Amino acid sequence: MQDGPIRVDEAGLGDGSNPAHGAPDMGAQLLVDGESRRIFLNQGYPWAISGKIVTENNGGDGSGIMIGRNLVLTALHCVNRSGLKQYFIPACYADPPPGGRAEPFGRFEVVNSYRWIDVNSSGGDDNAKGAADYAVLKLAAEPNVGWAGTHGQADRGWLDRKMWYHIGYPVNDVHKLANHRNGRPSFEMDIAIKAIRDYTYVNKEGLKLDCTKFFTTADCEGGQSGGALFNIIDNNVMVSGVLAQEGPPGTDSGFAACHPNMGKLVAWCRQNA
Repeated sequence: MQDGPIRVDEAGLGDGSNPAHGAPDMGAQLLVDGESRRIFLNQGYPWAISGKIVTENNGGDGSGIMIGRNLVLTALHCVNRSGLKQYFIPACYADPPPGGRAEPFGRFEVVNSYRWIDVNSSGGDDNAKGAADYAVLKLAAEPNVGWAGTHGQADRGWLDRKMWYHIGYPVNDVHKLANHRNGRPSFEMDIAIKAIRDYTYVNKEGLKLDCTKFFTTADCEGGQSGGALFNIIDNNVMVSGVLAQEGPPGTDSGFAACHPNMGKLVAWCRQNA
């Protein structure tokens, strides 16, 4: 087990000179012409800390990222609370490349979930709802993949800088993705945050949660929900939010973003879950 945020070589990202499993292959095939998402082949550190969330009996799919020994940060709307079993599969690849495996680290049952507040499925301000759309999953065992750190507060200096990455698992084929397979991860880099907005979300019980949402240039669709927006600071993988609202090219993808309350939830789970 590698403790704490996993160190990677930021300068080497995408330059083609990395050792095996060091960084995504930016020569990988585009999912669809005109998009920046690419079919993602890597199953090594640190890319294996991202994975697919699956629910039994076709109960839904999502994405997430490890933020503790047995903890996954994801979107709250990806959490199934109807009694169906859920699993997290690090570095899942439903149709693996030669030499790869569909589930190289195995699958791990979700045994609990933690959030500050319930997000109503209908009604209310969609953007405020999306800003509160995050949760932490507890797994029954510890995947041997390590985990990422999290940003504690949004920085307005991030605006319009192409400094972010996203990994997720698209399941909708509404954009006629080239060679699309349900369970193939996609990778995108050079994502910019277009707007940072703070909200106070109020649920149907009248409980309030201060939260933040990022509107970004990322190309996303169903199944990528819960996948992390992250960057690399001082050689540490740092998560700034999870996908709450997908957006095809030309529209906004929204992320439930780093806020002190998100940081407090992650810290509490690391100490108590």
